[in-house]
Amino acid sequence: MLTDPAGCPVAFTAAVTAVKDTFALENMVMVGDRGMTTTARITALKKVGGLGRLTALRAPQIAVLAADTGSLQMTLDRT
Repeated sequence: MLTDPAGCPVAFTAAVTAVKDTFALENMVMVGDRGMTTTARITALKKVGGLGRLTALRAPQIAVLAADTGSLQMTLDRT
């Protein structure tokens, strides 16, 4: 990732495209922290195509999952 002197990401989509093209990758998975995966950045990366993403959930997303009656394992406890 390219950053400015303050550490803020710049040219993110261009950097991803360059890596994808340089290594002739059809599919790629990006791993990032919560700050890297903004809605705007996700929208821009979808245009590149062939990209998946893995990131942490934000607190509101976790609350929605916790309130659901589906299968969400809150701990690693087996008791």
